Parts: sequence; C-alpha cells; structure tokens
Amino acid sequence: MHIIKTHQDVIEFTNSITNLDLSHNQDTADALIYCVFELARNVVQHAKSPFGGVAIAQVFPKRGKSGAVQISVCDCGQGILSALSHNHPELQNHLESLKAAVLPHVSGAFKVVVKVRDFVEDVEQAARIREATILPSMSQGQTIAIDFEGVRFATQSFVHALLYNAFKEPGSLMKLSFVHCTRSTEEAIRAVAAYAASYRLSVYPAN
Repeated sequence: MHIIKTHQDVIEFTNSITNLDLSHNQDTADALIYCVFELARNVVQHAKSPFGGVAIAQVFPKRGKSGAVQISVCDCGQGILSALSHNHPELQNHLESLKAAVLPHVSGAFKVVVKVRDFVEDVEQAARIREATILPSMSQGQTIAIDFEGVRFATQSFVHALLYNAFKEPGSLMKLSFVHCTRSTEEAIRAVAAYAASYRLSVYPAN
C-alpha cells in the first residue's frame, strides 16, 4: 500500500508494479503500468486533498486461466465535477463531468500541448521543439500532451528526434501524455520509449 501525495509517490507506486509477476505478457504489463500512472497521477493533479490518496496493487496468479491483477486508487478530494467546473461551467452534474473527463485536454492539466501534425516528419523542427518546449517544460514539472491528431503514421526517426531525449529522463512517463494516436504512431512511440528505457537502465540501474 502506498500513500500518494506527490509525483515522486506516483513514481514509487508505479515502480512497485514491476515487482508483480507479469513478465509472461509484456504488452499487458506495459498497458497496466501506463494505466496506473494515469490513475495515480490524477490524485496529485486534480484531487486537491490535504491527505493525498491511497493506492494498492496485488496479483492473483491462480485466478482464472491467466491470473488476475487488482488495483485500487482512491482519495477524498474535490471530485470530478468540482475539478472541471472552473474551466467548464456548462457541466451540470456528475454524469456529464465523467463523460467529459475522458476527452483529451478537458481537465486543463496539460499546460503544454504539442500538435505533431504542424511539423510531422520534419526531424529538424522536431528536435527544435524538443529542446525549446518539451525538455524545459519537463524540467519545470509541467505535464505535456503530445497530440497526434491528423497524423496517420510517424517514422521512428521522427519520433526519435522528438522524444528520445525526453524518454531518457527518469519519470518521463509522469510528464508526457499521448493522444489521438493511430496504431502506427503508437508503435513508433513504444519503440523509441523502449530504446530510452534501455538507456535509463544502464545509467540509473535499479537498486
């Protein structure tokens, strides 16, 4: 069980997921870790609870055909309707706020949005945006949305120019979010993230 109050708490909880025996299905493990990041990060970004939140995860290897994982993240914060009402006063009830909350950029947590279609496959411009926008925003603790809307595919070389140095930073998944990805762009992002993960393991080995 973990107490979630800060971004560091989120990283520690997410890292603890790797202790669960999920190595038999790496794709499932990656998807699970991403979801855990999103769930726990919401406590820090939106709850505004003086007590933070509580997070727990456990695996049941003998449940069903392939086992099961149970994750719980809870807090006593302000609630979704209250969190969204400042930027979206048109929301009238909790159901409307829940439907709106799953849409990209609605929460207002993303202070920086990079629209990839404005420079897609321009690796030089991608490198400039990485150095001028993405890396400085990450160093300031801001959350960045990388928006692939209108981009059907992206080459690994382009994604590498845009994101590799960002992925190399510890805790980068806490500060980067990807929206409107096609299967092709998702595969390119995953490939570059995997290269960067190998780099992080060599430079920041686990204790």
